[in-house]
This record gives sequence, C-alpha cells and structure tokens, in this order.
Amino acid sequence: MVSERASEPVGKGRSTGVESKPSANGDGASGWTIEPATKECCRELGELALRSKAVWGYDDDFMRACADELAVDPRHVADPAWTIELARDETNLLGFVAVSFDAQPAELEAMFVAPEALGRRLGEHLMTRALVACARRGRSSLSIQSDPNAEDFYCRMGAVRVGRQESASIAGRFLPRLVLPLEAMTIGSRTHALWIRPVSRSICGAGMEVLVDGRVIGRLDTPSTDGAADSCVVDWPGGAAIAARIDGLRSRRVGLAHE
Repeated sequence: MVSERASEPVGKGRSTGVESKPSANGDGASGWTIEPATKECCRELGELALRSKAVWGYDDDFMRACADELAVDPRHVADPAWTIELARDETNLLGFVAVSFDAQPAELEAMFVAPEALGRRLGEHLMTRALVACARRGRSSLSIQSDPNAEDFYCRMGAVRVGRQESASIAGRFLPRLVLPLEAMTIGSRTHALWIRPVSRSICGAGMEVLVDGRVIGRLDTPSTDGAADSCVVDWPGGAAIAARIDGLRSRRVGLAHE
C-alpha cells in the first residue's frame, strides 16, 4: 500500500468545479487516448509522478524522500490484481491511474496528471476509469490515501474522509484516508459504476449528484423527515432499481462519516 501517490493536483490555482460528463473512454474530442501501461513505460510514469507531486510546492528534500514510493514497479503492470492505465496525446504522456484489487475495498495506488495537462479534466476522467474498473471487479468501494492538497478533489468526486494514516515516506507526516462507496450495475452484458457525490462539501444532505460511469443522471434534492432524499433519476434504464441503490449509497456515506 502506498501513501504519497494519490496526489493528482486538480483544483490548484483554478476553479474547484467538477466536470459533469466525462467521456467513459479516451477519445479525440478530449485530446487524449487511454491505454494500458507497459513495463517499458514505468520509468516515464515515475518521472511524471514526481513532476506532478512537485506542483504542490514541496522542497527538494521532500521530493527525494518520496522518490522511491512514487516509482512504478514493473511487476504491478503484469499483476492481474492491478490495473494501470495511462493517458497520452499525440506526443506526450499526460497522466496515469493505478488501482489494486488484492483486498476489499480496492485501493487507489496512484493517480497523477502532468503539470502541463492541468485544467483539462483529466483527473476526473482517470478517477472515473478507476471506479468503473472497481465495479467490473465486483468491488463496492475504493480506498484512497490522499496527499492533503488533493483531498478536496477526492471529496468532490464522492469520497468520504474516514481517518488518517502515516506517510510511508515521511515520518510524522499524516495523510487523509478516504473511501468512495459505489455500486456495480449490470445492464445487458456491460457492468456500470454508480456513485453519488456532493454538489457542496455536504456528506449526505441536499445537493447530491447521481452518476453512472461519470455521467450525471440525476440529483438528490430534498431530504425527508426519515433522512432519505427524493431522487430524480433521468436518462438511464432501470430508474426504480437505481433509486434503491442510491438510498443504500447515502446510508453508506453516513456510516463512513461517523466511523
């Protein structure tokens, strides 16, 4: 398990708004393509991770202390219990995400975006890829140990802070531990990821968006007296079944927040 890797610098120096409809797959319209990592690109991934981490203003001593942890082990590329995907444009590596499925919940092992690719919503796209991979592997949540500067991004994506854990690289440095609950839905031959995220920093109140594979399909607006919320699920098959799952996700968020 790693601790300094979930450091994608979304939101630094710009709006904290979250894109509502990222593409499920990389495409020309987004300016990048998604492909599986190979052993040959691991060094390049590690170099990108260092450049991405440095965006937060850490000094040289800090970055040297994190270097080994930010390296990408080629053995994980071939490990069936891991998935590592990267984003490229025509000339450059733009970012990557790594998830391990050794345990429940799955673990976000790394997510980084190149400094020159900030502002293009790539972080949300990679996070969506990670959540869809979790659904397809039968996982009901994704565990995240975040750089403190990136915590807000993960909370806006739908994660809930559940505690903190000491850094594996810097003694005495404690990092936020978060969990993002999700549901897997199979429609036909395809498995989709369903999750909810707050429009604000609310844990479970009004203003929750409902997403399937990163696409906003509805919103929870009006809490009722028993703590449930009215939902408005649109533009997706099986709306009634989704509504029941949404109530379960809200309850799980409440439980995580009070652990």
